[in-house]
Amino acid sequence: MKKVTSWLIVITCILAMMIFLTTGCKTEVEETTEAEETEEVEETTEAAEVEPFKIATLAYLTGDLAFPALATVNAAKMAVEEVGEVLGRPVELVVVDAVDPNNQLSEAQKLMSLEGIKYFLGAYDFTPIPVARYINDNGGIYFDAVVWIPDIPEEGGLPGYFMMMPSYKDFGIGLVDFSLEWSEKYLNKDISELKVGVIMHSGLSYIGDVIAQDFEAKGVTPAVVEVYNPDVTDFTAIITKIRAADVDILIPCQVGGDANNFRKQCESMNYNPPIIFGAGVAYDQAEFADIGNAAIGCMSLSYTTGGINEAVAPGLKEFKEKFIEQNEFEPLTHSLQIYVGTKVFLQAVENAGVDDVQKIIEALRDLVIEPGVLPNYWGVDFDDTQKNVLAKPFIVGQWLLGDEGKPVYRVVYPEILATEDAIIPYFE
Repeated sequence: MKKVTSWLIVITCILAMMIFLTTGCKTEVEETTEAEETEEVEETTEAAEVEPFKIATLAYLTGDLAFPALATVNAAKMAVEEVGEVLGRPVELVVVDAVDPNNQLSEAQKLMSLEGIKYFLGAYDFTPIPVARYINDNGGIYFDAVVWIPDIPEEGGLPGYFMMMPSYKDFGIGLVDFSLEWSEKYLNKDISELKVGVIMHSGLSYIGDVIAQDFEAKGVTPAVVEVYNPDVTDFTAIITKIRAADVDILIPCQVGGDANNFRKQCESMNYNPPIIFGAGVAYDQAEFADIGNAAIGCMSLSYTTGGINEAVAPGLKEFKEKFIEQNEFEPLTHSLQIYVGTKVFLQAVENAGVDDVQKIIEALRDLVIEPGVLPNYWGVDFDDTQKNVLAKPFIVGQWLLGDEGKPVYRVVYPEILATEDAIIPYFE
């Protein structure tokens, strides 16, 4: 009996020990798991508490300007994705379809008052000034990476407005200077003999007027100056007028659809002056190639484009390859400029070291980047009016016949940025 009792006691002790060990281990595992879960929740909460650094852009994503606007916005998105974060916060680009200029101001008001956004990128926009003034007056920054309207710098500038681009006035004067140079170099004509024609979409009359006036000031009275309304689709009368004037150089200031119609009608009427020199806008955009032979030979003054010599523009090759992969077409000049501009602005934010409008303004004023460092080749240095004085030189591109028998846009001036020689005059 004693023997049985002893064995029972031993068995009971063993069972008790097993229960204790099992329970203890389970409790320890549960405590460890709970601690890990708590730690994960805390980390998730901390991550959620890091608010994104928001910048906004107002673009015309529907309507006639949708193509260049989308190409511009997509390049800004690329830049934001590549930068990733500033001041330890993820960068978020807020894109609003303003549809047309009438909606821009109200959209900016919503973004500032409802979402607390203080920083805006100027995108593809013909009327940025009212929005820029509103943003400045309400304590924000409008960083204009694309547009060429110089009103604010010419009035002395505003603290919250920075202009990355050369103005349309600089652009128009540059176009005239090239034309006068070519008159003597390629056409063997003294400027007193030169005949020029300037035609313009009414929405671009401000640049067309600058060009016509600068020709006049430099001793050449344009033989034709023609302004037409946006609803014009038949250019027969205008082409007949230009042909009758026998112009040597034709300067069209046109947007996409009407430029395409105009050039196709010139082709159908078998008319080409010796030099066709577009004032940017439609004449340096990828969709211009869609008109085929009607594009070939045309030239365009432009900002630096994706077609410049990659050897002098670090990062340009990678930008183009990525943009084409994502969009399936060549980047526009505006795409390249806003890509660079977005990165420049975010670099200034990082340099400021704090999310403070005044500190970021000071960082932008102090920022200096020499030419040949950025993918667009241009440098950055804002003057007292906060206009970039290193946004130069302009380039000249020409549509030439590519290897596949289709038009290709090639940079032909200046030499440091050119990839091919110009054919001037292209039309005899």
